[in-house]
Amino acid sequence: MFKKIFKSIDYGLIIIAIILFGIGITALYSANGGVNGNTEEVTKQLIWFVAGVLSMLLIIFVDYDLLRQTLDSNIYSNNIKFSCSFIYKPNKWCNKLV
Repeated sequence: MFKKIFKSIDYGLIIIAIILFGIGITALYSANGGVNGNTEEVTKQLIWFVAGVLSMLLIIFVDYDLLRQTLDSNIYSNNIKFSCSFIYKPNKWCNKLV
């Protein structure tokens, strides 16, 4: 399973994103005064980069077929009906959506 996932990843896109991140961090570090300046923004950017990478990895490794089997198929239709009951008065139009 992991071999299939790693084969299908677009590594070029990931490398370009990391290069752009590096350019952005360098520009932010330089704009804030470098070593003598305030590096709080750079730290925030690094933290959000790590959070984004971890989120990306989590999404990549989720097995959507298993997720689809475990979740109830009526969740979507129930959410639409619930939303319609607040936006519109319950009528035939809302029931036709589902």
